Amino acid sequence: MNHTPTPWKIESGINPTWILFDEKTSTTIGLIGDIPNSNSNDIDYEEQRGNAEFIVRACNGWNDVTKLKARIAELEDAQ
Repeated sequence: MNHTPTPWKIESGINPTWILFDEKTSTTIGLIGDIPNSNSNDIDYEEQRGNAEFIVRACNGWNDVTKLKARIAELEDAQ
């Protein structure tokens, strides 16, 4: 499965939504925010921003994590 290439970043949208988008092309990838009229507890604005930032950091760092994992495996195999 393919995904939008990183790096991603966030920008504030219509309160209280955060927009995730491709930094290179400014293409919208997704939205983070409350679901109106849902049965879930409302998540406040700062937590929504924190969730969006967490997702972007995780996605942007994933390639480095997989490269590090491969390097560790190489070192373990060399022993």
